[in-house]
Amino acid sequence: MTQANHEIVTLKENMLQCMRRGVKSLASDALNAGVFRPYGDNSELDVSAIQQGSGAWTTAEGILAILYTDPWFHDSKSVPDTDLLSRATYSLLNIKRNYREEGIPADPDLGISHRGVVDSTVKVVMALTSVKRYMISRGWHELATRDNKLQVSLDHVDTCIDALSYWLKRNQNNDGSWGLWQGEEGRSYPTYYAIKALMDCGEKGESDCITRASRWFKKNQNEDGGWGFSQSDRDSDIASTSFAVLALSHVEPL
Repeated sequence: MTQANHEIVTLKENMLQCMRRGVKSLASDALNAGVFRPYGDNSELDVSAIQQGSGAWTTAEGILAILYTDPWFHDSKSVPDTDLLSRATYSLLNIKRNYREEGIPADPDLGISHRGVVDSTVKVVMALTSVKRYMISRGWHELATRDNKLQVSLDHVDTCIDALSYWLKRNQNNDGSWGLWQGEEGRSYPTYYAIKALMDCGEKGESDCITRASRWFKKNQNEDGGWGFSQSDRDSDIASTSFAVLALSHVEPL
Protein backbone atom coordinates (compact mmCIF):
# COMPACT_ATOMS: atom_id res chain seq x y z
CA MET A 1 0.00 0.00 0.00
CA THR A 2 1.38 3.39 -0.97
CA GLN A 3 1.80 6.18 1.56
CA ALA A 4 -1.06 8.14 -0.06
CA ASN A 5 -3.42 5.14 0.06
CA HIS A 6 -2.46 4.46 3.67
CA GLU A 7 -3.29 8.06 4.60
CA ILE A 8 -6.69 7.82 2.86
CA VAL A 9 -7.53 4.57 4.69
CA THR A 10 -6.47 6.12 8.01
CA LEU A 11 -8.57 9.22 7.33
CA LYS A 12 -11.63 7.09 6.53
CA GLU A 13 -11.16 5.03 9.70
CA ASN A 14 -10.85 8.18 11.80
CA MET A 15 -13.96 9.69 10.23
CA LEU A 16 -15.92 6.49 10.82
CA GLN A 17 -14.84 6.41 14.46
CA CYS A 18 -15.98 10.03 14.90
CA MET A 19 -19.35 9.21 13.31
CA ARG A 20 -19.84 6.17 15.55
CA ARG A 21 -19.02 8.18 18.65
CA GLY A 22 -21.66 10.65 17.54
CA VAL A 23 -24.24 7.88 17.17
CA LYS A 24 -23.39 6.59 20.66
CA SER A 25 -24.10 10.09 21.92
CA LEU A 26 -27.42 10.05 20.07
CA ALA A 27 -28.28 6.67 21.57
CA SER A 28 -27.59 7.92 25.09
CA ASP A 29 -29.97 10.84 24.53
CA ALA A 30 -32.79 8.79 22.97
CA LEU A 31 -35.93 8.51 25.05
CA ASN A 32 -37.25 5.18 26.28
CA ALA A 33 -39.80 5.16 23.47
CA GLY A 34 -37.02 5.42 20.87
CA VAL A 35 -37.81 9.06 20.10
CA PHE A 36 -35.01 11.58 19.60
CA ARG A 37 -36.06 14.83 21.25
CA PRO A 38 -35.23 18.10 19.45
CA TYR A 39 -32.63 20.54 20.76
CA GLY A 40 -30.87 18.00 22.99
CA ASP A 41 -33.75 17.99 25.48
CA ASN A 42 -33.84 14.42 26.81
CA SER A 43 -36.85 14.86 29.09
CA GLU A 44 -39.45 12.18 28.52
CA LEU A 45 -42.45 12.97 26.34
CA ASP A 46 -45.85 11.67 27.29
CA VAL A 47 -47.22 8.87 25.13
CA SER A 48 -49.94 11.02 23.58
CA ALA A 49 -47.37 13.58 22.36
CA ILE A 50 -45.30 10.86 20.70
CA GLN A 51 -48.39 9.33 19.13
CA GLN A 52 -49.27 12.72 17.64
CA GLY A 53 -45.85 13.00 16.01
CA SER A 54 -43.78 14.98 18.51
CA GLY A 55 -40.11 14.32 17.80
CA ALA A 56 -40.81 12.61 14.44
CA TRP A 57 -38.39 14.81 12.47
CA THR A 58 -35.45 14.34 14.85
CA THR A 59 -36.23 10.64 15.26
CA ALA A 60 -36.03 10.22 11.48
CA GLU A 61 -32.68 12.03 11.50
CA GLY A 62 -31.48 9.74 14.29
CA ILE A 63 -32.46 6.65 12.31
CA LEU A 64 -30.51 7.90 9.28
CA ALA A 65 -27.44 8.51 11.45
CA ILE A 66 -27.67 5.00 12.94
CA LEU A 67 -27.89 3.39 9.51
CA TYR A 68 -25.10 5.46 7.95
CA THR A 69 -22.66 4.29 10.63
CA ASP A 70 -23.81 0.67 10.97
CA PRO A 71 -20.65 -1.51 11.21
CA TRP A 72 -22.43 -4.10 9.06
CA PHE A 73 -21.80 -1.93 6.02
CA HIS A 74 -18.06 -2.20 6.68
CA ASP A 75 -17.82 -5.67 8.23
CA SER A 76 -20.41 -8.20 7.07
CA LYS A 77 -19.46 -10.55 9.94
CA SER A 78 -20.60 -8.12 12.62
CA VAL A 79 -23.99 -8.56 14.26
CA PRO A 80 -25.92 -5.27 14.29
CA ASP A 81 -27.65 -4.16 17.47
CA THR A 82 -31.12 -3.27 16.23
CA ASP A 83 -32.75 -2.46 19.58
CA LEU A 84 -32.66 1.36 19.27
CA LEU A 85 -33.36 1.21 15.53
CA SER A 86 -36.41 -0.98 16.18
CA ARG A 87 -37.76 1.34 18.90
CA ALA A 88 -37.21 4.47 16.82
CA THR A 89 -38.78 2.96 13.69
CA TYR A 90 -41.72 1.63 15.71
CA SER A 91 -42.40 5.13 17.06
CA LEU A 92 -42.60 6.52 13.51
CA LEU A 93 -44.86 3.75 12.27
CA ASN A 94 -47.31 4.18 15.12
CA ILE A 95 -48.04 7.90 15.04
CA LYS A 96 -51.82 8.20 15.39
CA ARG A 97 -52.47 9.96 12.12
CA ASN A 98 -53.91 9.06 8.74
CA TYR A 99 -50.67 9.37 6.79
CA ARG A 100 -52.40 9.58 3.40
CA GLU A 101 -54.57 12.48 4.54
CA GLU A 102 -52.50 14.22 7.22
CA GLY A 103 -48.78 13.63 6.63
CA ILE A 104 -46.29 14.18 9.47
CA PRO A 105 -46.63 17.32 11.63
CA ALA A 106 -43.89 19.68 12.71
CA ASP A 107 -42.77 19.40 16.31
CA PRO A 108 -45.21 21.21 18.66
CA ASP A 109 -42.30 23.39 19.80
CA LEU A 110 -42.37 25.03 16.37
CA GLY A 111 -46.04 25.89 16.68
CA ILE A 112 -47.22 23.93 13.61
CA SER A 113 -48.35 20.67 15.20
CA HIS A 114 -51.92 20.84 13.88
CA ARG A 115 -51.15 19.81 10.30
CA GLY A 116 -48.71 17.84 8.22
CA VAL A 117 -45.73 19.68 6.77
CA VAL A 118 -43.48 18.72 3.88
CA ASP A 119 -40.27 19.13 5.91
CA SER A 120 -41.20 16.52 8.54
CA THR A 121 -42.89 14.19 6.06
CA VAL A 122 -39.89 13.95 3.72
CA LYS A 123 -37.54 13.19 6.61
CA VAL A 124 -39.74 10.34 7.81
CA VAL A 125 -40.02 8.99 4.25
CA MET A 126 -36.22 9.09 3.86
CA ALA A 127 -35.75 7.30 7.18
CA LEU A 128 -38.31 4.59 6.41
CA THR A 129 -36.96 3.94 2.91
CA SER A 130 -33.49 3.56 4.45
CA VAL A 131 -34.86 1.11 7.03
CA LYS A 132 -36.54 -0.79 4.19
CA ARG A 133 -33.25 -1.08 2.27
CA TYR A 134 -31.49 -2.13 5.48
CA MET A 135 -33.97 -4.94 6.11
CA ILE A 136 -34.01 -6.14 2.51
CA SER A 137 -30.20 -6.22 2.37
CA ARG A 138 -30.26 -8.76 5.21
CA GLY A 139 -33.26 -10.71 4.03
CA TRP A 140 -35.21 -9.63 7.12
CA HIS A 141 -38.99 -9.38 7.16
CA GLU A 142 -39.07 -8.03 10.71
CA LEU A 143 -37.12 -5.91 13.19
CA ALA A 144 -37.56 -6.40 16.93
CA THR A 145 -36.28 -5.03 20.23
CA ARG A 146 -34.11 -7.23 22.43
CA ASP A 147 -37.08 -8.16 24.62
CA ASN A 148 -39.16 -8.79 21.47
CA LYS A 149 -41.95 -6.56 22.83
CA LEU A 150 -41.82 -4.16 19.87
CA GLN A 151 -41.79 -5.54 16.35
CA VAL A 152 -41.55 -3.78 13.00
CA SER A 153 -42.61 -5.65 9.87
CA LEU A 154 -41.38 -4.87 6.37
CA ASP A 155 -45.00 -4.81 5.20
CA HIS A 156 -45.85 -2.10 7.76
CA VAL A 157 -42.85 -0.03 6.67
CA ASP A 158 -43.96 -0.36 3.02
CA THR A 159 -47.53 0.66 3.85
CA CYS A 160 -46.41 3.84 5.62
CA ILE A 161 -43.99 4.77 2.84
CA ASP A 162 -46.76 4.42 0.25
CA ALA A 163 -49.18 6.54 2.30
CA LEU A 164 -46.66 9.31 2.97
CA SER A 165 -45.47 9.45 -0.64
CA TYR A 166 -49.13 9.81 -1.65
CA TRP A 167 -49.47 12.75 0.77
CA LEU A 168 -46.33 14.39 -0.64
CA LYS A 169 -47.57 14.14 -4.22
CA ARG A 170 -50.98 15.46 -3.22
CA ASN A 171 -49.39 18.46 -1.49
CA GLN A 172 -47.27 19.51 -4.46
CA ASN A 173 -48.16 22.98 -5.68
CA ASN A 174 -49.66 23.43 -9.13
CA ASP A 175 -46.44 25.06 -10.34
CA GLY A 176 -44.45 21.92 -9.40
CA SER A 177 -42.87 23.22 -6.20
CA TRP A 178 -43.38 22.35 -2.55
CA GLY A 179 -43.75 24.74 0.36
CA LEU A 180 -44.64 23.76 3.92
CA TRP A 181 -47.89 22.40 2.50
CA GLN A 182 -49.97 22.79 -0.64
CA GLY A 183 -50.74 26.42 -1.43
CA GLU A 184 -47.80 27.77 0.57
CA GLU A 185 -45.17 29.50 -1.58
CA GLY A 186 -42.68 27.10 -3.12
CA ARG A 187 -39.21 27.00 -1.62
CA SER A 188 -35.96 25.46 -2.80
CA TYR A 189 -35.19 23.23 0.17
CA PRO A 190 -38.57 21.45 0.62
CA THR A 191 -38.81 21.01 -3.16
CA TYR A 192 -35.39 19.36 -3.25
CA TYR A 193 -36.16 17.11 -0.29
CA ALA A 194 -39.54 16.13 -1.74
CA ILE A 195 -37.83 15.15 -5.00
CA LYS A 196 -35.24 13.08 -3.13
CA ALA A 197 -37.80 11.39 -0.88
CA LEU A 198 -40.10 10.48 -3.78
CA MET A 199 -37.22 9.16 -5.88
CA ASP A 200 -36.11 7.09 -2.85
CA CYS A 201 -39.64 5.63 -2.98
CA GLY A 202 -39.18 4.64 -6.61
CA GLU A 203 -40.45 7.66 -8.54
CA LYS A 204 -38.59 8.06 -11.83
CA GLY A 205 -37.09 11.29 -13.12
CA GLU A 206 -39.60 11.32 -15.97
CA SER A 207 -42.65 10.95 -13.73
CA ASP A 208 -45.13 13.84 -13.71
CA CYS A 209 -44.44 15.10 -10.18
CA ILE A 210 -40.64 15.01 -10.60
CA THR A 211 -40.75 16.58 -14.07
CA ARG A 212 -42.91 19.48 -12.83
CA ALA A 213 -40.57 20.07 -9.88
CA SER A 214 -37.57 20.10 -12.21
CA ARG A 215 -39.27 22.64 -14.45
CA TRP A 216 -40.01 24.82 -11.43
CA PHE A 217 -36.31 24.96 -10.55
CA LYS A 218 -35.32 25.79 -14.13
CA LYS A 219 -37.98 28.49 -14.39
CA ASN A 220 -36.92 30.17 -11.14
CA GLN A 221 -33.18 30.31 -11.73
CA ASN A 222 -31.95 33.87 -11.23
CA GLU A 223 -30.00 35.85 -13.81
CA ASP A 224 -26.77 35.34 -11.86
CA GLY A 225 -27.22 31.56 -12.20
CA GLY A 226 -28.23 30.96 -8.59
CA TRP A 227 -31.52 30.45 -6.76
CA GLY A 228 -33.23 32.32 -3.93
CA PHE A 229 -35.03 31.00 -0.86
CA SER A 230 -38.42 31.04 -2.62
CA GLN A 231 -39.81 31.66 -6.08
CA SER A 232 -40.34 35.34 -5.32
CA ASP A 233 -36.80 35.80 -3.99
CA ARG A 234 -34.50 37.22 -6.67
CA ASP A 235 -31.48 37.33 -4.32
CA SER A 236 -29.49 34.12 -4.78
CA ASP A 237 -27.99 32.42 -1.73
CA ILE A 238 -25.62 29.49 -1.33
CA ALA A 239 -28.01 27.14 0.47
CA SER A 240 -30.91 27.55 -1.98
CA THR A 241 -28.58 27.25 -4.97
CA SER A 242 -27.08 24.07 -3.50
CA PHE A 243 -30.54 22.55 -3.03
CA ALA A 244 -31.46 23.42 -6.62
CA VAL A 245 -28.28 21.88 -8.04
CA LEU A 246 -28.75 18.75 -5.93
CA ALA A 247 -32.37 18.45 -7.07
CA LEU A 248 -31.51 18.75 -10.75
CA SER A 249 -28.61 16.31 -10.37
CA HIS A 250 -31.05 13.72 -8.98
CA VAL A 251 -33.45 14.24 -11.87
CA GLU A 252 -30.90 14.61 -14.64
CA PRO A 253 -27.64 12.90 -13.56
CA LEU A 254 -24.52 14.19 -15.31
